[in-house]
Amino acid sequence: MPAIPEPVISRPARLSGPIVIFSFDRPQYLGRLCASLRTQRRVEIRDEDVYLLQDGAVSPHSGVRMAEDDAIAACIAAFREHFPGGKVMHSTENLGIAFNIRRGEKLVFETLDSDVGYFFEDDLEAGPLYMHMMEEMYAALRHVPRMGYFAAYGDQKLSAPGPEVRLIPLAHNWGFGLLRGAWRQIDAKLSRGFYKVLEGRDYGARNHFRLHDLMRESAVATSATSQDAFKAMACAELGLVRVRSDVCFARYIGEHGVHFTPKNFEKHGFRDMMWVDREDVALAPVDGAELAHLQERTAEGLRRFRQDGFEAMAAAHAEKRYDEDRLVTREDVEDLYRLLLDKRPHGEAMFNGFVGKRSLKDLRRRLVFTDEFRSRNPLPDSWHRNG
Repeated sequence: MPAIPEPVISRPARLSGPIVIFSFDRPQYLGRLCASLRTQRRVEIRDEDVYLLQDGAVSPHSGVRMAEDDAIAACIAAFREHFPGGKVMHSTENLGIAFNIRRGEKLVFETLDSDVGYFFEDDLEAGPLYMHMMEEMYAALRHVPRMGYFAAYGDQKLSAPGPEVRLIPLAHNWGFGLLRGAWRQIDAKLSRGFYKVLEGRDYGARNHFRLHDLMRESAVATSATSQDAFKAMACAELGLVRVRSDVCFARYIGEHGVHFTPKNFEKHGFRDMMWVDREDVALAPVDGAELAHLQERTAEGLRRFRQDGFEAMAAAHAEKRYDEDRLVTREDVEDLYRLLLDKRPHGEAMFNGFVGKRSLKDLRRRLVFTDEFRSRNPLPDSWHRNG
């Protein structure tokens, strides 16, 4: 009697590119993300292919402490618990989200020389087939002309049940894949403007006036000045495609963070967001012409906002904020002397050195760091005790 052949068991395929996780001070979220990546099905995630890009605690620009050391240590510990052989890249200083993400992008596309990278912030919990679908999408999209970003977190409002998975425009840069050719174009464009505006200051203190000026130079604009917003603008200008699945393969968990509170988390429906739990999902055939149409729809929306809504938005911002990088006026010198030093400027030297030549921020710093200002404004005893 002939021997019955052993069944062929295919091993899960190794990912096509590395996974980079961006972390700061939310170990409770990071642990959930890492646990979800550890339990992915149909793909092999090796520890050596997973990187933690841990941001630092203290700003090198302002000296402000952005996070507690214990929270950062807890993030690293949460990552190590799930990926003991993963690589931790802990910044010694606070880079801010834009430059920490750029650090991860340079790692993937320059240092590791990968064609694709998978990037996660700490506030997305991946369903068990997330990375399988990302690999399916990469295989289908990698040769599509002008392909940029892709993600599989889906649209919780559509509640597409599967099994067929279709592509729709990308909304947020959550759990995304990015191709190296697209990144090179995007990074080159942002290096000429956006990153220059961010240099030398905390990300949370970025100058929105200067970023609005960059939008005025463009045919597209958004209502935000975040790094995600400027990447979306760059893709629209460069004609790069940004898509996600209609079916949810993950859920957003960032109830507490920079952009979300429990109230608006609930309002946007994220509390009820669930991934589809079925095994028979499959990506529908990719149509290059349809993807080009999706890209054009997205770009047209940004062009319409630039034409019809941008100036009103920028004006509303200008009514609430002052531009600290504008050139100093004579009135500014007199006002700051009065408010900070309780006196008038002596002679014309300060006027001549600052008026029309240097920024309001420079003048303020010049006065605040004088011995005279510190002697008039001694720190409270509690600051010394807690320092």
